[in-house]
Amino acid sequence: MDNRHKILLAVGITAIVTDLIPTPADYFVFEAQQRNNERKEKGLETPKQYWWNEAGYYYLYNPIYYAGVLGLTMLLGKDFDTKVYIALGALSAGSLFYVIAKNIKSDEKLKIAGKIN
Repeated sequence: MDNRHKILLAVGITAIVTDLIPTPADYFVFEAQQRNNERKEKGLETPKQYWWNEAGYYYLYNPIYYAGVLGLTMLLGKDFDTKVYIALGALSAGSLFYVIAKNIKSDEKLKIAGKIN
């Protein structure tokens, strides 16, 4: 397999993996979508506004997050190995943020419902 095929394979695998890993951007997308849906149900925005907002949340937040990870990696990494470790660390930290934020939101809902103290 020549280098062009290896690069194509690496890009494909990366696309799959990054879609599976939750990111802080996912958390913000879900929060924004929930607010957007509430505005739609209250009649505060038109269907056109609703769908433009939905598309914007989905197609802007994740690329901004990954651009930040890439920028951080390229800025702070001196050699290839260091850059890989920085990228993996940033992605892991992002996943951790997502899980913690999701758990906090879930517990807040339970507390409001009186199911936990």
